[in-house]
Amino acid sequence: MAKSNEQSEPKMASYAEKTKTDPKTIEPSDMVSVKPVFIQETDVFGSISDGETLKKLYLTHPEMYKAVGEAVPERTITGLQRIRGLWRIYLDDEAERDILISKCLKLRGKSIWIYSRNPRVTVHENVNNIRIRVKDVPLSADDGQIIRERDGKTWLLNFE
Repeated sequence: MAKSNEQSEPKMASYAEKTKTDPKTIEPSDMVSVKPVFIQETDVFGSISDGETLKKLYLTHPEMYKAVGEAVPERTITGLQRIRGLWRIYLDDEAERDILISKCLKLRGKSIWIYSRNPRVTVHENVNNIRIRVKDVPLSADDGQIIRERDGKTWLLNFE
């Protein structure tokens, strides 16, 4: 007698089903709404062109954590991030952020100013500049093709 496709044994769960997690709900208190503050490493040791010397001078996370912890309580520090010599300091409270901005950090015997916004972003520096984003351009298009297309068409600008 042939077995039918229906089996009475329980079906084994797949790997995907076993490892699947339910979506977590995010409470408003869990979301980070406090903007980071910024420090540039060049403010600490100046602009050095020699890459090997520069690597020896890099600030470390423990060093930065200790320096920030002297200005504000360490428990308020939620994150430190270094990207190409620019440090982002994340705090959990807006009041502590304001205190940190108003104080200087003591790093390697120097007083370092803290920036309230990213000093490398100059988008809002000149209000006469307009940033234009061109969409749907193939990667194979060269600059000449884009310029010819720009000169031969009427432009529709969307202000976002």
